[in-house]
Amino acid sequence: MNRNNIGNTTHGITYNQAKKAIQEMNLIENFMFDSSIEDKDDAQIVIGKILKSIYGKEFKNIRIECQKQLNGLETDCHGIRLDARITQNELDEYLDASIIDVEMENRAEDKKELPRRHRYYESLDDSKSLETSTPYGKLPNYVSITISSYDPFDANDMCYVATTVLTSHLHIPYDDGVMHLYFYCKGRPNFNEIIDAGLIKSKSHSKKLQEMLEYIVSGKKPATSDSDIDAVDNVVTKVKNKKEVTTKYMRWFDEIRHYKMDERNNIALKDIKFDRENGISAEVTRNRLREWGYDDMEIDELMSTVAEENKSVRI
Repeated sequence: MNRNNIGNTTHGITYNQAKKAIQEMNLIENFMFDSSIEDKDDAQIVIGKILKSIYGKEFKNIRIECQKQLNGLETDCHGIRLDARITQNELDEYLDASIIDVEMENRAEDKKELPRRHRYYESLDDSKSLETSTPYGKLPNYVSITISSYDPFDANDMCYVATTVLTSHLHIPYDDGVMHLYFYCKGRPNFNEIIDAGLIKSKSHSKKLQEMLEYIVSGKKPATSDSDIDAVDNVVTKVKNKKEVTTKYMRWFDEIRHYKMDERNNIALKDIKFDRENGISAEVTRNRLREWGYDDMEIDELMSTVAEENKSVRI
């Protein structure tokens, strides 16, 4: 179910509707991804197999912190929620990082925000990682992995790698310990180019990664059975059949519905105020609100709210 359609829903969702929506979900959708990594053992399977498909090897000694909320430094600042934060205790030649953030991205309207959003994620995480008087060299290396259903940079490639560079002298290394990997599930496989450029330290594993990305975005498994994808699919199937996941989705749906309704009502209230301040007749306003899907009783309540606010201002 497309989350963007929730704003057009004025009623709640039944258990059967929620169960049907969950059965139709794939791992690319945040609700399903979040639900699949809530259990630590399940998270080890899902995240471990995704990392294996990217780097071409099994990783051991990783500690996964699922759904970790990092609050902003001030209460009125943004906080971030890491979908899966992996701490690698023993670094090796394949994974030059001790913190990895794995996310699913399924909202094309967020495309322009991705680079700056990751900048915020990284900076907030750094502020939590570095204690007072600790040398900056002790900051852990950081890799973000974003798996996307849409092309984040419109080059139609499957893999994009972003690092910080010394723009005026590209031949001089500028190592701030940060790398961002973006995988567009439907893009052109360009892994050999990425590996040849030394951007990912890995053996050739293009086919397995393509199959994993295809499974994540569509739920489609390869014709030839793959044990890693089967393991992830077993977790997803188990999660889809959990009653508590269905009820959690119903609560989530209701929260989003109320949020969307509040936003819609705020826009309507501003519209009513504008019309009153500019001498536009109430009937014109009513007709416009009817076109937006409001009935007369709802319009009366909105207009009454504006009238009460105006009365309190005059007092």
